[in-house]
Amino acid sequence: MSDNKMNLRMWRLVTSMSPELRQQGGQEIIYGYAAVFYDGTEKSEYNWGNGVIERVRHTAFDRVLADPGADVVVTFNHNPDNILGRRSAGTLSLSKDSVGLKYEVLLPQTQLGTELAHLIARGDIRGSSFAFSVVAETFEHEKNNRIIRWLDDVNLIELGPVVLPAYSGTSVALALRSYAMSRLKELRSVVPYEETPPYDDSNWDEQAALARVQEWASSEGSMNWEMYRRAFAWYDVENSEQPEAYRLLHHDIVDGQLVTHKGGIIAAMQAILSTNANVNIPAADLPEVYSHLAQHYAQFGMEPPEADSIPIVVPRLAHALYALSLADE
Repeated sequence: MSDNKMNLRMWRLVTSMSPELRQQGGQEIIYGYAAVFYDGTEKSEYNWGNGVIERVRHTAFDRVLADPGADVVVTFNHNPDNILGRRSAGTLSLSKDSVGLKYEVLLPQTQLGTELAHLIARGDIRGSSFAFSVVAETFEHEKNNRIIRWLDDVNLIELGPVVLPAYSGTSVALALRSYAMSRLKELRSVVPYEETPPYDDSNWDEQAALARVQEWASSEGSMNWEMYRRAFAWYDVENSEQPEAYRLLHHDIVDGQLVTHKGGIIAAMQAILSTNANVNIPAADLPEVYSHLAQHYAQFGMEPPEADSIPIVVPRLAHALYALSLADE
């Protein structure tokens, strides 16, 4: 967890799911989806621009749904003067299915409620949106320098039908991207462990192996950085298209295939455990680097050396995703 706080309340527009209207006991009810979960398609993600994509996990609202005391307000166009209902008053119900977060609100018998019912019936209102603060999120750094922001757990504050997004634009995307890149640089630089065929050779020539990896990962003079990265244990995510950003080579190429080199993992492990070695890796990343290399040791039936100088922790998920506690001021 982190003490970093990004005190921005985020809004997300759902443009593909228009709210609908039905009658129940002589009263009007609006129902629809305030949010959709990512299902592998572009329609279920939000593109902030500037290479930042936002996706909602299926678990994002579980905590709120399980807590009947978590109050949520329904408004029109995110305007608190246009209140339509609220959970604590029993006029809003929330649920989820495989598509997303569903809401039903009993419209008030007011001028706003009457007018909104007519607008929805005519098809003038084409989307819904929700306001939230982040409890847990993760970031992925994909090819083409895209950043994927996953909403893992959120405090749901307010939702409702909207005509237009609450806000959008480059300034938001730039702020979010800057924040994401700073966290990625700090916490997402360990290359995920990958079990490649073991090559049982204790003789390690790092420069020769590096030349083979560079040739293997290149095509027509262009480097495939995702392929190149697989040969190392750590890299500087902000400079991921620079060869000098990569540390602790321990894979090699044999017969055109990426292999785990026994001598390479021993040398890399010695480098991170040596007090004299200058591997230039943040101390916070060393436990995961150690874990990465220790898993390779197991490929050769070897016990990794003791790591008295490294506080061993449970490694993060395969892609080193992280969760941050964030809250409004």
